[in-house]
Amino acid sequence: MNRRNHKIYVVTILTLLLFTTSMWGSGFHFIVSQYIFYRYLDDAGLPYPPVTTVSSREMTNVSAEQDRNKEAEAQAKAARLLSASVWVSLALGIFPSVIVGRLSDQRGRRLALGLTLLGQSLYSCTVALMIFLRLPLSLTILGSCFSGLLGGGAISFIMQVNVCLTDVTSTSIDTKVDLSPDEVAKRTRQERRRLVLLGAFDGTMALGAAAANGFIGSIVERYGFIESLLCMLGVFCCTVIFIWILPETGKPLANPVPNDTTLIPSNLPLNDRSNVCPTPSDLCAKFKSLLSSITSILSTHNPMSILALLVIFSINLVLLPENNYIFLYLMAKPFSWSPEQVGLFSALIAFLMAVLCVCLAGIAAWSMKTEPPVMTTNVGSPDQAEPSLVINSEEEEQIPLLCADRDHRHQILHNRLKMIIYAMVSLLAVVISRTMLGFAFLLPNPSCTVFVLFALFLNMVRSSLMPTLQSFLSSLHDATKQGQLFSLIGICNYASQLIGLPSLPAVYGLTTGSFPGAVFLLSACISAVSLVFSCVLLHYILKEMRATRIQPYPDAAIQQDSSQSAAI
Repeated sequence: MNRRNHKIYVVTILTLLLFTTSMWGSGFHFIVSQYIFYRYLDDAGLPYPPVTTVSSREMTNVSAEQDRNKEAEAQAKAARLLSASVWVSLALGIFPSVIVGRLSDQRGRRLALGLTLLGQSLYSCTVALMIFLRLPLSLTILGSCFSGLLGGGAISFIMQVNVCLTDVTSTSIDTKVDLSPDEVAKRTRQERRRLVLLGAFDGTMALGAAAANGFIGSIVERYGFIESLLCMLGVFCCTVIFIWILPETGKPLANPVPNDTTLIPSNLPLNDRSNVCPTPSDLCAKFKSLLSSITSILSTHNPMSILALLVIFSINLVLLPENNYIFLYLMAKPFSWSPEQVGLFSALIAFLMAVLCVCLAGIAAWSMKTEPPVMTTNVGSPDQAEPSLVINSEEEEQIPLLCADRDHRHQILHNRLKMIIYAMVSLLAVVISRTMLGFAFLLPNPSCTVFVLFALFLNMVRSSLMPTLQSFLSSLHDATKQGQLFSLIGICNYASQLIGLPSLPAVYGLTTGSFPGAVFLLSACISAVSLVFSCVLLHYILKEMRATRIQPYPDAAIQQDSSQSAAI
């Protein structure tokens, strides 16, 4: 198998792996969240799904006010438990994710992916026993401990898949310092290819979530939780098979960094790599080296790297924790959605987001397509051609390099400008969508449902937000730092979830009885802060473009010198 076919095979396996993993993770999270809500409703003496119509309340002889208070209390408890379980997994998974990143570089990507999947499988087994045997709901916290300590959780798994993608797309073009027109075109194609693959991978994850939510909601409502878990077990087996047949991407496709003394080369024999994590002191030293690498990444392109990471951090603070309370919001009054309706609509939104993500990433990559810079010479009168003889041979060799350097720099900045504009449009859509969700509960049914549908459809514009921001950050650094860069993005995701997971569901739990939409208004404010960060980032890009534009072309300077020579 040649190199091109090998890359196609690896991308295909990674796509299938992401699809089944997203399908399994989304479906399992849907089952766990619905089961926790069901148990709290059952403990309060309320039916599942909650009784919301007036006729049903009269038939069951339940006071409407008492029912509403108990339902609000059950929603608050479910939101707190879900956020606490995920927060424990994240808090315990920060340091193991660093170890997984080192193992990925030293022992291979498959071992790292298998280790993270092992932690997720132990979490699933713990929660499955809780559902099968009707054990206490606090076992979800124990399962989250397994998920965090073994592999670092779901974010670590996604980051390792992104590293595999970096292995596939990183070639000698990224690190080769060549300003010829052919190399300029190759680098542009490389950036476009990365953007398309990142968008395709995010779209694949959304398709997996759509496939899971499309049928899990119906199975939970019609058959029960045990049957739903059995369906997810079959999907999990497919994930294990894809990891088993995935080729190792690190050794054949990525070049190790020779200057990093903390990394062990991947081509050493197994007996020379037995001390990957021998002692705690070695782990601390490797952790310090990772922090120094992160510091060097931040200082390389300051402040654009810092601003882009702030945008990723603030927007993930809003988007990642919303799955722990938005289904509770839609199942309460006045929306009164059933689990099947929540699942089907989530599947529809995820499917449309997947299609839109791939389309927008493709449009963004197409807009970045440019032709290589071409040197033009003016053929004028003999009087204009005569002074060109004063240019020596060294200047003739430097002119094409300087012109190509300026054209390449201007094209890179132009591509970054387009990506930031796409991100700003997506952030604006998130602000409007969250504001509409915050006030939707004030409207009567079915007007409130129409308002929510419009807000969630508007929210689909954010589907290309993360691929665009990741591609923007990737364009700021060369191929030797891509793995560390995605580890830094993963740390930002960890930090945003550590703050957002306990805080936003807690806000919903505190305000669900008085103003349920307060958490969405808070999310709109945080998204507006992200929009401000992106505006500042846009200002820096425009400033750098103006600085590049005012620099004269070498041929113009030469013509000026020639005219002065002719005048003399």
